[in-house]
Amino acid sequence: MGDNSGYNRVPNHDDGEDEDDIQQDVFPSTACIDDSDSDEPLLDDHEPDAPPNLHDRYHMIEVISGLLGLVAVTPWNVFICATQCWNYKFRDVNNSTSHHQTPLQIYFLSYLSMANNTPYILMVLIMMFYGHKITATIRSVLSMLSLLLLMIASTVLVKVDTDTWQYQFLVIILTIVVLLSLCSSALMSSLSGVMSSFPPRIIQAMVSGQAASGLLTVLFQILSLLSHSDPLTSAMYYFIASDVLLVITFIAYLIARKTPYYRYYRKRGMQSVCLDNISERSIANRSDLVAICGKIWIHLLSTFVICFVTLSVFPSLVVLVSPREKTESPLTGELFLPIFCFMIFNLMDLMGRFGARWFALPSSKPYLLLIFSFSRVLLALGLMLCNIKPPARFYLPTVFESEYIFALLVALVGFTNGYGFTTAMFQTPSMVVPALREKTGFILTAAMGFGCLAGAISSNFLIKLL
Repeated sequence: MGDNSGYNRVPNHDDGEDEDDIQQDVFPSTACIDDSDSDEPLLDDHEPDAPPNLHDRYHMIEVISGLLGLVAVTPWNVFICATQCWNYKFRDVNNSTSHHQTPLQIYFLSYLSMANNTPYILMVLIMMFYGHKITATIRSVLSMLSLLLLMIASTVLVKVDTDTWQYQFLVIILTIVVLLSLCSSALMSSLSGVMSSFPPRIIQAMVSGQAASGLLTVLFQILSLLSHSDPLTSAMYYFIASDVLLVITFIAYLIARKTPYYRYYRKRGMQSVCLDNISERSIANRSDLVAICGKIWIHLLSTFVICFVTLSVFPSLVVLVSPREKTESPLTGELFLPIFCFMIFNLMDLMGRFGARWFALPSSKPYLLLIFSFSRVLLALGLMLCNIKPPARFYLPTVFESEYIFALLVALVGFTNGYGFTTAMFQTPSMVVPALREKTGFILTAAMGFGCLAGAISSNFLIKLL
């Protein structure tokens, strides 16, 4: 990485170093000083810039941050994109000529959403209150290894004949999704806390990586479908591709930890944590969780509403939409959902996240973000009126039969999801002192998790209202 003289050099430790070593480097002569009687603020709002000769050479940390964000949500995207696989697994095996969807086919993604988001909340809360007892490195490494093992098990199950035990297979898949969610949320909570001490572009890379995960998974899916394989073989191809991506990211993360750039910003983050422990009594009085929530409540509510609206319709409701007329074109056949639903949503979600960086809402007027978040309810109502046919529809009429109107609504849901979520992620850390940004990241992640869980539960009711 170039010469780092001119600032307090980061010592070269062996490969076994963890955050405890970094914390000792920051405070070599004292662990934590009793400063409970001090009325001074924990840290000044101004953070010193990195030394001018410390660079993220080749943007390596930025790229790896994007990869970490990508793999944290890749398992979820792989499972929701495998619609052809699940429709085949849960088809009516006694009547292969029937074009009507079975109850398992209609409600599976709703069950999947609830299985994914319920443990997510539990793990985020555990990490918020007890995560400090385990170093971020151990949490991240164990989470990624567990994700890899569970995804390999899922890859194997894809090719197993489950026609005679569909309900047992459903239970197994939902159990795997619960475990994947626990690992993903542990990884995301750790990354949100660690990356909060890095420059904004590193955080932006991680957030963009989450959006790119969905897009990459859809590309895997389309390529596998174009190979004209059967649904199970196609699904197995992009499950394997996801497994390979997890392995690459795991190795890249281990390399990133040894770079001076990563160590410098991680060291500064550990300094904030130690100062947090030094002034524990001050934190309890002035900067406790309730106080943080009081400071950023608009952004927390906005994050909750954004995630709630998105998960209430995507993916469980939108996958029920069908083209107005089926022709010989693949766009009205096997590629309809991958392109009109998943690709458009994820592409526009990614564009929304970049748009929030270039054309952000003013942070001095947070109520604009709140209005923006609640206005998305209209998009959800529009999607409920798209071309969803019986037996999934009973009560509401079909107003928008055109697949192009459906695509436009999906695009708007995707763009506003990425734009609103990224705006909240960017503006919230700057509203608190640096020592509290890691806690703030956990709280914001919890708000996102509660919104996703509420949306996943509501999706089941919205389907019943169709």
